Amino acid sequence: MHRPGRSQRQPRLDLEPAARPQFVDRRGTGTVVEVYPAATLKTWNLPYRGYKRPPNRAALSRLVDALLQAAPWLSLGRHELTCRRSDHALDAVIAALTARAVGVHRPAR
Repeated sequence: MHRPGRSQRQPRLDLEPAARPQFVDRRGTGTVVEVYPAATLKTWNLPYRGYKRPPNRAALSRLVDALLQAAPWLSLGRHELTCRRSDHALDAVIAALTARAVGVHRPAR
C-alpha cells in the first residue's frame, strides 16, 4: 500500500482548542462568532427574507446582486453561480464576511 509523503497529505484541522471549554461572549467580542445570516443581511439593509429553498432562486440571485452592489470590493469569482443556486453557499459567504468583520473589529452594523 502506497503511503503519501508529507507534502501529499491533506492538512489536518487542529481540534484541540475546540476540545477545551471556552467562554462564549455573545456580544461578539470573544474568539467565537455565532452568525445568523438573515440577521446580518437585515443589519446591512439587504433583503433577508424569501431567498431560501430552490423555488426562491430568483430572489436568491437578486440578493447576490444586492450584496455585490453593496460590497463592490467583493469578488465571488467562480463561486458566484454556486451562490446564486444555493442559499447554503450564500449563507456561508455571509457568515465568513461577518466573522471577518468581527475579526478586524468592524461590527456588521
